[in-house]
Amino acid sequence: MQINKPVILAFIYAVLFSALVCFVFYGGHIKYITHAYLIGLLCMLPFVYAAVWFQKRDVYQGEIGGKVAGKEGVKFVVIATLFLVIFQIIFFETSFKAYKINYMQTVGPQMLKEQILVGNLKITEAGIQKMIAADVEGVNLFKEVTSVIFKTIFYGIFCSIISAILLRRKT
Repeated sequence: MQINKPVILAFIYAVLFSALVCFVFYGGHIKYITHAYLIGLLCMLPFVYAAVWFQKRDVYQGEIGGKVAGKEGVKFVVIATLFLVIFQIIFFETSFKAYKINYMQTVGPQMLKEQILVGNLKITEAGIQKMIAADVEGVNLFKEVTSVIFKTIFYGIFCSIISAILLRRKT
């Protein structure tokens, strides 16, 4: 039975990405959660490169065109995105949704008051509560999953293009 190395690499990438996010969130370093997501995305490039390289070596006998290499990279990205969406659904429903709502309700009013004092925001005290309520209502799984999909696919296509350029060989 042939082991599909790009699928295994996508799974390993998703597990490492998920472990980083969980370490930051549950380890008490929540203020660095956006940094963790950014680092996780940046670390996608070596995985995409490795996936394309394995396909070039094992499937295409060392010769792969740029377009085919790009497609192989995008396949990896789609598989990794599916694994990350599963993680995001579980993470959001178990912990992150409650944290996000709590943060909006406790820190949000103070941040809005600071924006009013500086002059960047023109609302009243009553408007603050309406704005917070609207923000809390907007916290949903669809937005979280959509965010993961767009960020991962966008950056993954970029990684696929770079990998295809570096690994292509005229056939």
